[in-house]
Amino acid sequence: SKFFAAPPFCGAVVLPRELALELEGHLAAGGGAVPCGLARYITRFEVPHTMPQLRRFLQCGGGQKDFEEWLNVGLHLRWQVGLRGLEEYHKLPAPLVEQFTRYWVSRLQRLVARYGSPWMQVLQEGPCDLGEGSEKMPGGVCSIVSFCVFVPAEADGQEWPRLRQLGFDDMKELHRLLGTPLVDR
Repeated sequence: SKFFAAPPFCGAVVLPRELALELEGHLAAGGGAVPCGLARYITRFEVPHTMPQLRRFLQCGGGQKDFEEWLNVGLHLRWQVGLRGLEEYHKLPAPLVEQFTRYWVSRLQRLVARYGSPWMQVLQEGPCDLGEGSEKMPGGVCSIVSFCVFVPAEADGQEWPRLRQLGFDDMKELHRLLGTPLVDR
């Protein structure tokens, strides 16, 4: 959603046909493959009619007795705004999309290398390689830029700057803090 300048929290999951059929078959056979809490995030209205088993699971709230069926109006409104940007983007000529995407990836990597050091480090130079999936990316170019974030390590008698890479939990906290207003109270 961010690449297309869509509103926050309007992401989606696209399942390949084979995976969707496998999930439907598992649910039809009585498999409990869907987490009960999923019904708190999406409703049957966000699932295509080609997946009747998943829609049925979500219609009854995943077995939650206190669940009332609801329509996620906010999600649908965010998608209306997001789809406009997506439609405009796809009107652009493919060579322009590829050129822009390659420029965006290389520019972001250069910015991290120039201004992030020693606090950030790009994991891969150049566009990422998705192998067979790359033709499905905008312009055939992967726009994912991965990097590590570093912070000062605990003082243990060594000279500064001794750094440690943030792990998963630390990155979740950093992500939360990036969305927190820093205003005087």
